[in-house]
Amino acid sequence: MSTITRMPGRRMLAWAPMAMFAILVVGAARAGEQANSRQELENTLQVYEQRLAQQQDRVDMIVQKLKATDEQIERRVERVVGYVTKVTDSQASKTKVTRAKQDLFEAIRKNIEFYANERGRRFAELYRPYSPSVKEALAADVQWLNGRIEKRVDQALALVVSLPAEKNLAKSTTHYDDYSKTVKANPAYTHQWYVLGRGGLLRDDACDGLKASIERLKRSNAELERAMNYARTDEARTFVKDQMARNDGLIEKRGTQIEATRLQANPAARELGSKAAEALTDEIADERTDNKKDLAEWTRLKGERDVERSRLLILQDRIDTLRRQLAGTGT
Repeated sequence: MSTITRMPGRRMLAWAPMAMFAILVVGAARAGEQANSRQELENTLQVYEQRLAQQQDRVDMIVQKLKATDEQIERRVERVVGYVTKVTDSQASKTKVTRAKQDLFEAIRKNIEFYANERGRRFAELYRPYSPSVKEALAADVQWLNGRIEKRVDQALALVVSLPAEKNLAKSTTHYDDYSKTVKANPAYTHQWYVLGRGGLLRDDACDGLKASIERLKRSNAELERAMNYARTDEARTFVKDQMARNDGLIEKRGTQIEATRLQANPAARELGSKAAEALTDEIADERTDNKKDLAEWTRLKGERDVERSRLLILQDRIDTLRRQLAGTGT
């Protein structure tokens, strides 16, 4: 059987150039669409980069205000603690200086609670499914707050260590004359008894606070141990292990600090008279009021910074996405 080859008809030959033209047109259209798509991505990226720069300026401005407020708080606390630890009561001031140390200790304790609450909130946020950049910012906040808390603990202990130690004083004094013997209570001993009594209360408060801190750290480690079972990545497991190691170190440190609260080093301190002690009491009251105002301002600025920083991180994530899309389109 012979093979018959069918020649293309005139109609097919007529369609061939049109089909080729259509292919060329579609290819050109697609190339044009890709070019337009890349140009649109580049324009969008440029807009977002401008917004990012503006947002960074806003964050930096708030951070500078926040830093200035924090520095003001630190200068105030350092100055007051530095002065109070170098003075003590005289018989004229009775126990006013020691009471002032108690008031300052209480203010520092509340400051520690304030920072601890802030740290707790940020630490809890670290377990949420945020982007790496958000978690990095939260971790930096936690680390900063940890440093502030430990600084306040050291300052509180400095107040305790500055308390006067017991001196070997006679309870009474005896006076003789030609006809009689007079026994009187030793005013120095009586004064010391009152001062040591108040100082003992402050030592007990410090010791109780450190013991409570140890219990909290142990509970935190128990929670972290349970969290380890849910850690899905090496990064998460490393984070949990680091936190547990930090807590173990603090538990040991707290034990050493408890021992320090019982030490009576009898530091050299300048005795204040009654009027100077009253002025110190008033100054500490004023400082506590000012500190509350500054902490309120710090809280406001911190909240504003968190909002603006969140917007900044969102913009950065969008820019990173656009850059990846541009890398995928080629040149």
